[in-house]
Amino acid sequence: MKTIEQLLPYIGLQKYMFLQYAQSFEIAENGKTKTVQGSPNMYTLLNNYINWINENIIDYLRNLLNHTHNINDLDKFGVVVWSNILGFNPDIYVNQIPLHNNYFGVDGKGKNFDQSHFQSEFDSSRALSLTLEERVKMLQLRYLSVMWDGSMEMLNNGIKQIFKKEGKIVAIDNINMSIAYRFYFKPSAFKLSNLFNPDFADGFWPRPATVKVFFENFSVPYLAFDNKELAKFDDTKLVN
Repeated sequence: MKTIEQLLPYIGLQKYMFLQYAQSFEIAENGKTKTVQGSPNMYTLLNNYINWINENIIDYLRNLLNHTHNINDLDKFGVVVWSNILGFNPDIYVNQIPLHNNYFGVDGKGKNFDQSHFQSEFDSSRALSLTLEERVKMLQLRYLSVMWDGSMEMLNNGIKQIFKKEGKIVAIDNINMSIAYRFYFKPSAFKLSNLFNPDFADGFWPRPATVKVFFENFSVPYLAFDNKELAKFDDTKLVN
């Protein structure tokens, strides 16, 4: 919290006003020093003014910077700001309308090169209903993509920080033009289900160009013989 002394230079009060603000001050007169009482009204007035500045300006600016400048703690306005900074708007996945019925693709779904248009296959029937948590995580992942040096070490450190509140997640280079993101928590418990949708993942999850993103859900119970909670043979995965 700012003190009155720290704020005085910014609000432009003159020296004599500061003296009037003080409850008492000393002056020299005819070689003698005497104590003069300040103005109680001015003291009250300036105190009320400083309190108003603290409550309505300083606290507001502090909150604005915390939820806008800090990408790790964004609110709705912060999401809008960082969408512009990163050139990526999570709402592109909401209520999408196709430009054409056919699109070019090599995944068995699209048409041949001379029979279609270059566009996304997504349409309004596949649009996402994004939570604020998902929007924030999308921007954090997009920021990591921009800053990423291409190493798996930096990638794993980055996603570890992004999902430190949710749980363990690991990026694995499959050495076949794909990256697998293996997560050990339930996305639905954190309102993050859409984040792990493989149909939309290529747009914001970190990946080199032309590399495909896959997800491995390791939040399911595992088959084991160590007396810990486990699942039936046909209900689980063979994992550690």
